[in-house]
Amino acid sequence: MSVAFGPTAILSVNVKDVAKAVEWYTTKLGFGVNVFFEDLPWADIATNVPGFSLGLAQAPELAGKSACAVTLAVGDAAAARAELEARGVAFTGENTVIPGKVILAHFTDLDGNPLALAQSLK
Repeated sequence: MSVAFGPTAILSVNVKDVAKAVEWYTTKLGFGVNVFFEDLPWADIATNVPGFSLGLAQAPELAGKSACAVTLAVGDAAAARAELEARGVAFTGENTVIPGKVILAHFTDLDGNPLALAQSLK
């Protein structure tokens, strides 16, 4: 027997302040908001990847301590990085190039949660 998973997935990200995180993810990365429950506080952030969203959970004691990184595919890592830097996103170090495979550009959200851009070289 196999499990029939649905067509969507939400990756939970712990943040210090959900309202501030919603503002960062929408203004800096250009994502949308599927739902924002201010009373919980929790938000479902719509990425531009069909069926994939980020669940922002207010957990100040856990913010920035994630062991996983959200890696977002882009067609041109240099151009995407330049656009995000123009919006105020701070990247960590130079892009990493793995010849013949991928270019990675690492950055964090306002709470230090790791993210990256990935350009396939295949």
